Amino acid sequence: MRVTCFIGSLSCGGAQRSLLILAEHLSRRGHEVTLMTHASSGQPDFFLIPAGVSRAYTDPAASVDCRWFDLPAQQKRRQALRDSLLQTNPNVVLGFITINNIRILQALEDSGIPVVACERSDPRICPINWRWRFLQRKMYPKADAVVVQSRELLNWARTEYPDWKTVAIYNPVLPPPENKPPRPPFFRREFNLVTLGRLAEEKRYDHLLRAFSSLAPDFPDWQLTIGGEGPTRNELESLIRELHLTERVELPGEIQEPYSLLGHANLFAMTSRFEGFPNTLAEAMACGVPAVSYDCPSGPRQIIRHGIDGILVKDGDIEEFGEALAALMGDTRRRELYGAKAREVVERFRVDDVIDRWERVLREAKG
Repeated sequence: MRVTCFIGSLSCGGAQRSLLILAEHLSRRGHEVTLMTHASSGQPDFFLIPAGVSRAYTDPAASVDCRWFDLPAQQKRRQALRDSLLQTNPNVVLGFITINNIRILQALEDSGIPVVACERSDPRICPINWRWRFLQRKMYPKADAVVVQSRELLNWARTEYPDWKTVAIYNPVLPPPENKPPRPPFFRREFNLVTLGRLAEEKRYDHLLRAFSSLAPDFPDWQLTIGGEGPTRNELESLIRELHLTERVELPGEIQEPYSLLGHANLFAMTSRFEGFPNTLAEAMACGVPAVSYDCPSGPRQIIRHGIDGILVKDGDIEEFGEALAALMGDTRRRELYGAKAREVVERFRVDDVIDRWERVLREAKG
Protein backbone atom coordinates (compact mmCIF):
# COMPACT_ATOMS: atom_id res chain seq x y z
CA MET A 1 0.00 0.00 0.00
CA ARG A 2 0.93 3.64 -0.41
CA VAL A 3 0.00 5.16 2.95
CA THR A 4 0.16 8.88 3.69
CA CYS A 5 0.14 9.61 7.42
CA PHE A 6 -0.77 13.14 8.47
CA ILE A 7 -0.26 14.95 11.76
CA GLY A 8 0.04 18.69 12.38
CA SER A 9 3.70 18.67 13.41
CA LEU A 10 6.46 16.42 14.69
CA SER A 11 6.89 18.32 17.93
CA CYS A 12 7.43 16.43 21.17
CA GLY A 13 4.32 14.40 22.00
CA GLY A 14 2.89 10.94 22.48
CA ALA A 15 0.76 11.05 19.32
CA GLN A 16 3.78 12.01 17.23
CA ARG A 17 5.90 9.23 18.69
CA SER A 18 3.14 6.66 18.15
CA LEU A 19 2.73 7.70 14.52
CA LEU A 20 6.47 7.39 13.91
CA ILE A 21 6.49 3.87 15.37
CA LEU A 22 3.55 2.92 13.16
CA ALA A 23 5.11 4.48 10.05
CA GLU A 24 8.42 2.71 10.69
CA HIS A 25 6.87 -0.73 11.09
CA LEU A 26 4.55 -0.33 8.10
CA SER A 27 7.59 0.62 6.04
CA ARG A 28 9.48 -2.44 7.28
CA ARG A 29 6.63 -4.57 5.96
CA GLY A 30 7.09 -3.19 2.48
CA HIS A 31 4.49 -0.41 2.37
CA GLU A 32 5.35 2.97 0.87
CA VAL A 33 4.83 5.36 3.78
CA THR A 34 4.84 9.15 3.60
CA LEU A 35 4.75 11.18 6.79
CA MET A 36 3.25 14.61 6.18
CA THR A 37 2.85 17.63 8.44
CA HIS A 38 2.00 21.26 7.87
CA ALA A 39 4.71 23.36 6.22
CA SER A 40 7.78 23.69 8.39
CA SER A 41 7.83 26.70 10.70
CA GLY A 42 11.61 26.71 10.61
CA GLN A 43 11.91 24.51 13.69
CA PRO A 44 13.41 21.04 13.17
CA ASP A 45 11.39 17.91 13.87
CA PHE A 46 11.77 16.79 17.47
CA PHE A 47 11.93 13.15 16.36
CA LEU A 48 14.10 11.50 13.72
CA ILE A 49 12.31 10.17 10.65
CA PRO A 50 12.66 6.38 10.43
CA ALA A 51 14.66 4.93 7.56
CA GLY A 52 12.43 4.09 4.61
CA VAL A 53 9.75 6.65 5.49
CA SER A 54 9.33 9.63 3.17
CA ARG A 55 8.95 13.12 4.71
CA ALA A 56 6.56 15.65 3.16
CA TYR A 57 5.03 19.01 4.00
CA THR A 58 1.77 20.62 2.94
CA ASP A 59 1.61 23.72 0.81
CA PRO A 60 1.92 26.68 3.25
CA ALA A 61 -1.60 27.76 2.22
CA ALA A 62 -2.97 24.63 3.91
CA SER A 63 -2.17 26.00 7.37
CA VAL A 64 -3.00 29.70 7.00
CA ASP A 65 -5.16 30.96 9.85
CA CYS A 66 -8.59 32.16 8.80
CA ARG A 67 -11.92 32.82 10.48
CA TRP A 68 -14.46 30.04 10.40
CA PHE A 69 -17.00 32.19 8.55
CA ASP A 70 -14.50 33.30 5.87
CA LEU A 71 -15.68 30.71 3.36
CA PRO A 72 -13.38 31.69 0.45
CA ALA A 73 -10.31 31.47 2.71
CA GLN A 74 -11.55 28.19 4.16
CA GLN A 75 -11.99 26.77 0.67
CA LYS A 76 -8.52 27.94 -0.39
CA ARG A 77 -6.96 26.27 2.64
CA ARG A 78 -8.95 23.08 2.03
CA GLN A 79 -7.87 22.95 -1.62
CA ALA A 80 -4.22 23.41 -0.65
CA LEU A 81 -4.43 20.47 1.77
CA ARG A 82 -6.20 18.36 -0.86
CA ASP A 83 -3.54 19.12 -3.47
CA SER A 84 -0.74 18.38 -1.02
CA LEU A 85 -2.19 15.02 -0.02
CA LEU A 86 -2.93 13.97 -3.61
CA GLN A 87 0.66 14.75 -4.62
CA THR A 88 1.77 11.80 -2.48
CA ASN A 89 -0.41 9.47 -4.61
CA PRO A 90 -1.85 7.58 -1.64
CA ASN A 91 -3.96 4.43 -1.64
CA VAL A 92 -5.16 5.50 1.82
CA VAL A 93 -4.64 8.52 4.09
CA LEU A 94 -4.29 8.11 7.86
CA GLY A 95 -4.99 11.13 10.07
CA PHE A 96 -3.96 11.58 13.70
CA ILE A 97 -5.82 13.91 16.11
CA THR A 98 -9.40 15.16 15.79
CA ILE A 99 -8.98 18.52 14.04
CA ASN A 100 -6.50 17.08 11.54
CA ASN A 101 -8.93 14.24 10.82
CA ILE A 102 -11.79 16.64 10.13
CA ARG A 103 -9.69 18.77 7.78
CA ILE A 104 -8.47 15.71 5.87
CA LEU A 105 -12.02 14.38 5.48
CA GLN A 106 -13.18 17.77 4.21
CA ALA A 107 -10.23 18.12 1.83
CA LEU A 108 -10.56 14.65 0.32
CA GLU A 109 -14.34 14.51 0.14
CA ASP A 110 -15.40 13.08 -3.25
CA SER A 111 -11.75 12.35 -4.16
CA GLY A 112 -12.13 8.60 -3.98
CA ILE A 113 -9.18 8.40 -1.56
CA PRO A 114 -10.12 6.44 1.59
CA VAL A 115 -9.41 8.10 4.94
CA VAL A 116 -8.78 6.47 8.31
CA ALA A 117 -9.25 8.88 11.25
CA CYS A 118 -7.42 8.09 14.49
CA GLU A 119 -8.46 9.57 17.83
CA ARG A 120 -5.47 9.94 20.15
CA SER A 121 -7.21 10.79 23.41
CA ASP A 122 -10.61 10.31 24.99
CA PRO A 123 -13.12 12.02 22.64
CA ARG A 124 -15.73 12.06 25.42
CA ILE A 125 -13.60 14.46 27.45
CA CYS A 126 -10.82 15.98 25.34
CA PRO A 127 -11.93 19.59 24.82
CA ILE A 128 -12.76 20.91 21.36
CA ASN A 129 -15.18 23.78 20.74
CA TRP A 130 -18.73 23.32 19.50
CA ARG A 131 -17.85 24.07 15.88
CA TRP A 132 -15.28 21.29 15.74
CA ARG A 133 -17.65 18.96 17.59
CA PHE A 134 -20.34 19.71 15.01
CA LEU A 135 -17.91 19.05 12.17
CA GLN A 136 -16.72 15.85 13.82
CA ARG A 137 -20.28 14.51 13.89
CA LYS A 138 -20.78 15.55 10.29
CA MET A 139 -17.51 14.29 8.83
CA TYR A 140 -16.57 11.19 10.82
CA PRO A 141 -19.28 9.04 9.18
CA LYS A 142 -17.43 9.69 5.91
CA ALA A 143 -14.25 8.07 7.23
CA ASP A 144 -13.56 4.51 6.12
CA ALA A 145 -12.61 3.77 9.73
CA VAL A 146 -12.41 5.68 13.01
CA VAL A 147 -9.73 4.24 15.30
CA VAL A 148 -9.96 4.62 19.07
CA GLN A 149 -7.52 3.31 21.66
CA SER A 150 -9.60 1.19 24.01
CA ARG A 151 -12.46 -1.28 24.09
CA GLU A 152 -14.26 1.13 26.42
CA LEU A 153 -14.16 3.92 23.83
CA LEU A 154 -15.15 1.47 21.10
CA ASN A 155 -18.31 0.54 23.00
CA TRP A 156 -19.08 4.20 23.66
CA ALA A 157 -18.65 5.21 20.02
CA ARG A 158 -20.76 2.33 18.73
CA THR A 159 -23.55 3.36 21.08
CA GLU A 160 -23.36 7.15 20.66
CA TYR A 161 -22.27 7.27 17.00
CA PRO A 162 -23.35 4.07 15.27
CA ASP A 163 -22.70 5.67 11.87
CA TRP A 164 -18.96 5.81 12.62
CA LYS A 165 -17.04 2.73 11.41
CA THR A 166 -15.22 2.48 14.73
CA VAL A 167 -12.45 0.01 15.58
CA ALA A 168 -10.14 -0.21 18.59
CA ILE A 169 -6.36 -0.50 18.26
CA TYR A 170 -4.03 -0.15 21.23
CA ASN A 171 -0.60 1.41 20.91
CA PRO A 172 2.30 -1.02 20.62
CA VAL A 173 4.74 -1.24 23.51
CA LEU A 174 8.35 -1.60 22.45
CA PRO A 175 10.86 -3.38 24.67
CA PRO A 176 13.42 -1.10 26.27
CA PRO A 177 16.88 -1.00 24.66
CA GLU A 178 19.25 -3.77 25.68
CA ASN A 179 21.90 -1.23 26.60
CA LYS A 180 20.44 1.02 29.27
CA PRO A 181 21.20 4.71 28.64
CA PRO A 182 23.32 6.49 31.27
CA ARG A 183 21.63 7.61 34.46
CA PRO A 184 20.35 11.19 34.06
CA PRO A 185 22.56 13.73 35.84
CA PHE A 186 19.52 15.33 37.47
CA PHE A 187 18.75 12.10 39.38
CA ARG A 188 20.50 13.22 42.55
CA ARG A 189 18.93 10.88 45.09
CA GLU A 190 18.90 7.11 45.47
CA PHE A 191 15.26 6.57 44.52
CA ASN A 192 13.27 8.25 41.78
CA LEU A 193 9.55 8.80 41.41
CA VAL A 194 9.00 9.75 37.77
CA THR A 195 6.32 10.93 35.38
CA LEU A 196 6.62 12.03 31.78
CA GLY A 197 4.24 14.09 29.67
CA ARG A 198 3.26 17.53 28.49
CA LEU A 199 3.13 20.16 31.22
CA ALA A 200 -0.55 20.88 30.73
CA GLU A 201 -3.66 21.27 32.87
CA GLU A 202 -5.10 17.88 31.92
CA LYS A 203 -2.06 16.10 33.43
CA ARG A 204 -2.86 17.53 36.89
CA TYR A 205 0.75 17.58 37.99
CA ASP A 206 -0.30 19.91 40.78
CA HIS A 207 -2.03 16.86 42.32
CA LEU A 208 1.21 14.88 42.06
CA LEU A 209 3.21 17.68 43.68
CA ARG A 210 0.78 17.96 46.57
CA ALA A 211 0.76 14.19 47.10
CA PHE A 212 4.56 14.05 47.04
CA SER A 213 4.80 17.02 49.37
CA SER A 214 2.91 15.11 52.05
CA LEU A 215 5.38 12.21 51.73
CA ALA A 216 8.69 13.96 51.19
CA PRO A 217 9.69 14.30 54.88
CA ASP A 218 9.19 10.56 55.43
CA PHE A 219 11.14 9.55 52.31
CA PRO A 220 14.29 11.72 52.22
CA ASP A 221 16.03 9.42 49.70
CA TRP A 222 13.33 9.94 47.05
CA GLN A 223 13.20 12.56 44.30
CA LEU A 224 10.29 13.45 42.01
CA THR A 225 11.06 14.14 38.34
CA ILE A 226 8.41 15.47 35.94
CA GLY A 227 9.76 15.19 32.39
CA GLY A 228 8.19 17.26 29.61
CA GLU A 229 7.46 20.81 28.59
CA GLY A 230 4.29 22.87 28.24
CA PRO A 231 2.15 25.84 29.22
CA THR A 232 1.85 25.12 32.96
CA ARG A 233 5.59 25.20 33.68
CA ASN A 234 5.45 28.57 35.47
CA GLU A 235 2.53 27.50 37.64
CA LEU A 236 4.27 24.25 38.56
CA GLU A 237 7.51 26.03 39.41
CA SER A 238 5.57 28.41 41.68
CA LEU A 239 3.84 25.51 43.39
CA ILE A 240 7.17 23.72 43.90
CA ARG A 241 8.49 26.81 45.69
CA GLU A 242 5.28 27.17 47.70
CA LEU A 243 5.51 23.54 48.86
CA HIS A 244 9.25 23.91 49.69
CA LEU A 245 10.18 21.18 47.22
CA THR A 246 12.89 22.95 45.23
CA GLU A 247 15.51 20.43 46.41
CA ARG A 248 13.26 17.43 45.83
CA VAL A 249 11.64 18.00 42.41
CA GLU A 250 13.16 18.31 38.94
CA LEU A 251 11.52 19.65 35.76
CA PRO A 252 14.18 18.74 33.15
CA GLY A 253 12.10 19.68 30.09
CA GLU A 254 11.55 17.65 26.94
CA ILE A 255 12.97 14.13 26.92
CA GLN A 256 13.75 12.84 23.44
CA GLU A 257 14.41 9.24 24.50
CA PRO A 258 11.89 8.18 27.19
CA TYR A 259 13.86 5.11 28.22
CA SER A 260 16.79 7.31 29.27
CA LEU A 261 14.53 8.55 32.07
CA LEU A 262 12.22 5.60 32.65
CA GLY A 263 15.01 3.03 32.67
CA HIS A 264 16.37 4.49 35.90
CA ALA A 265 13.05 5.12 37.65
CA ASN A 266 11.87 3.25 40.74
CA LEU A 267 8.22 4.21 40.55
CA PHE A 268 5.99 5.87 37.94
CA ALA A 269 3.05 8.19 38.68
CA MET A 270 0.14 9.37 36.51
CA THR A 271 -2.46 11.93 37.62
CA SER A 272 -4.13 12.70 34.28
CA ARG A 273 -7.71 13.91 33.97
CA PHE A 274 -8.04 11.86 30.77
CA GLU A 275 -5.82 9.78 28.50
CA GLY A 276 -6.02 7.77 25.30
CA PHE A 277 -3.39 5.06 25.59
CA PRO A 278 -0.60 6.61 27.68
CA ASN A 279 2.66 5.55 26.06
CA THR A 280 4.89 6.70 28.89
CA LEU A 281 3.00 4.62 31.44
CA ALA A 282 3.37 1.50 29.29
CA GLU A 283 7.02 2.25 28.56
CA ALA A 284 7.79 2.69 32.26
CA MET A 285 6.22 -0.68 32.97
CA ALA A 286 8.22 -2.22 30.11
CA CYS A 287 11.30 -1.16 32.07
CA GLY A 288 10.03 -3.03 35.12
CA VAL A 289 8.79 0.09 36.88
CA PRO A 290 5.54 -0.30 38.86
CA ALA A 291 2.99 2.48 38.56
CA VAL A 292 0.44 4.40 40.58
CA SER A 293 -2.25 6.14 38.56
CA TYR A 294 -5.60 7.81 38.88
CA ASP A 295 -8.28 5.57 37.45
CA CYS A 296 -9.35 8.29 35.00
CA PRO A 297 -12.18 7.54 32.54
CA SER A 298 -9.95 5.74 30.04
CA GLY A 299 -6.33 4.79 29.49
CA PRO A 300 -4.50 3.63 32.62
CA ARG A 301 -7.02 0.94 33.56
CA GLN A 302 -6.35 -0.97 30.35
CA ILE A 303 -2.61 -1.03 31.06
CA ILE A 304 -2.27 -1.32 34.85
CA ARG A 305 -3.52 -4.54 36.44
CA HIS A 306 -4.49 -3.29 39.89
CA GLY A 307 -2.66 -5.11 42.66
CA ILE A 308 -0.53 -7.04 40.15
CA ASP A 309 1.76 -4.54 38.46
CA GLY A 310 0.54 -1.24 39.89
CA ILE A 311 -2.16 0.59 41.81
CA LEU A 312 -5.22 2.38 40.45
CA VAL A 313 -6.52 5.17 42.67
CA LYS A 314 -9.93 6.83 42.77
CA ASP A 315 -9.86 9.59 40.17
CA GLY A 316 -8.91 12.95 41.67
CA ASP A 317 -8.32 11.74 45.25
CA ILE A 318 -4.97 13.31 46.19
CA GLU A 319 -4.90 11.80 49.67
CA GLU A 320 -5.49 8.27 48.41
CA PHE A 321 -2.92 8.83 45.69
CA GLY A 322 -0.33 9.80 48.28
CA GLU A 323 -1.15 6.73 50.35
CA ALA A 324 -0.67 4.49 47.30
CA LEU A 325 2.68 6.12 46.54
CA ALA A 326 3.79 5.64 50.13
CA ALA A 327 2.76 1.99 50.09
CA LEU A 328 5.19 1.30 47.24
CA MET A 329 7.90 3.80 48.13
CA GLY A 330 8.18 2.16 51.54
CA ASP A 331 8.12 -1.47 50.36
CA THR A 332 11.05 -2.52 48.18
CA ARG A 333 9.88 -6.12 47.90
CA ARG A 334 6.43 -5.12 46.71
CA ARG A 335 7.95 -2.75 44.13
CA GLU A 336 10.11 -5.58 42.83
CA LEU A 337 7.16 -7.99 42.56
CA TYR A 338 5.01 -5.43 40.78
CA GLY A 339 7.93 -4.44 38.56
CA ALA A 340 8.53 -8.02 37.43
CA LYS A 341 4.88 -8.33 36.42
CA ALA A 342 4.91 -4.88 34.81
CA ARG A 343 7.41 -6.10 32.18
CA GLU A 344 4.68 -8.33 30.75
CA VAL A 345 3.20 -5.20 29.14
CA VAL A 346 5.54 -5.77 26.18
CA GLU A 347 3.87 -9.11 25.41
CA ARG A 348 0.38 -7.88 26.22
CA PHE A 349 0.72 -5.13 23.58
CA ARG A 350 3.17 -6.75 21.16
CA VAL A 351 4.20 -4.50 18.31
CA ASP A 352 3.66 -7.21 15.66
CA ASP A 353 0.10 -7.83 16.84
CA VAL A 354 -0.70 -4.10 16.76
CA ILE A 355 0.78 -3.61 13.28
CA ASP A 356 -1.18 -6.65 12.05
CA ARG A 357 -4.34 -4.91 13.19
CA TRP A 358 -3.39 -1.64 11.52
CA GLU A 359 -2.64 -3.44 8.27
CA ARG A 360 -6.07 -5.05 8.27
CA VAL A 361 -7.81 -1.73 8.89
CA LEU A 362 -5.83 0.07 6.18
CA ARG A 363 -6.34 -2.74 3.65
CA GLU A 364 -10.07 -2.82 4.31
CA ALA A 365 -10.22 0.95 3.87
CA LYS A 366 -8.24 0.72 0.62
CA GLY A 367 -10.66 -1.95 -0.67
